[in-house]
Amino acid sequence: MYCKNCGAQLRENAHFCPVCGAQQPAAASEPAQPAYQEPVYQQPAQTAAQPKNTVALVGFILALVGLIAPIVSNLASLLPVVGTLFALAAAFSFPITVAGLVCSAVGLSNVKKKNAARKKFAKAGLIISIVAIVVNIVLSIINFVINMTLILPALLPYLVMLFPAIEDWLQQTATVMSAICL
Repeated sequence: MYCKNCGAQLRENAHFCPVCGAQQPAAASEPAQPAYQEPVYQQPAQTAAQPKNTVALVGFILALVGLIAPIVSNLASLLPVVGTLFALAAAFSFPITVAGLVCSAVGLSNVKKKNAARKKFAKAGLIISIVAIVVNIVLSIINFVINMTLILPALLPYLVMLFPAIEDWLQQTATVMSAICL
């Protein structure tokens, strides 16, 4: 090995030249220390369950209750004792259905893009709520027509006494409603 400054021959591991005193670079035989590298830390994989969308779940359950309650109550209304109990369920089915629709809509807006399963759950609650509202309206119309068919002939004499001018109209309406329901 030779000095970089004056060219004099140096010992194997010399750090300075004995002739000129110049500092010599590290010898090639010495192993160079590796440069310090900061370790790379990675976030651990998230194994915890994704946050639950309870609003969508509540909306889905309310939608199902709102769909089933009026159907069961109309079928049970044929039974004298049980029909009265299920009439209460039918009275609350429309507000329950509307609450299910609202909860499902809120649940759908809370769902993250990556959470496709919860999004489908919220959409199902919306669809069932809309179907339940339509069923409630249709069954309410059917019940109104049936009840008016049964009640109108009994009330006709009293209505004629109160409103004599509409006697013909009431008789025609009663006849048409009786023909529809029978």
